[in-house]
Amino acid sequence: SYSSSSSSMDSSAAVVAVTASDIHLTRIYTTIGLVYKNERYDYDRALQYFHKPQLLQEKNIALTYVNMGDVFVNKKDYDMALEYYHKAIKMIHQRGVDDMPAAMTYHKLSSVYYKVGNYNKS
Repeated sequence: SYSSSSSSMDSSAAVVAVTASDIHLTRIYTTIGLVYKNERYDYDRALQYFHKPQLLQEKNIALTYVNMGDVFVNKKDYDMALEYYHKAIKMIHQRGVDDMPAAMTYHKLSSVYYKVGNYNKS
């Protein structure tokens, strides 16, 4: 059942948290968050998991911010989506990573501005 499999994922994450490095935990938490976002549509639980890497590692969280923005778009909370997309863009530029994540994030940002009727920014 859904609740027992969710509980199993949560329990597995807790066990791994004791033995895994921060980079592995970041990947695990992000993957679990993606499962909740894309397959379970449990956006609040997805956000819980997307927040965990922020606590572990500040340097590589731009993609986590994009994923959180996506969740807020799905929840139709466009103000929060914009906030997280802007955070992602800021991190991408601070870290000097390649242009692909920036382009993807700007596209998502533009899409949200369009949805809220702010055509000048879209």
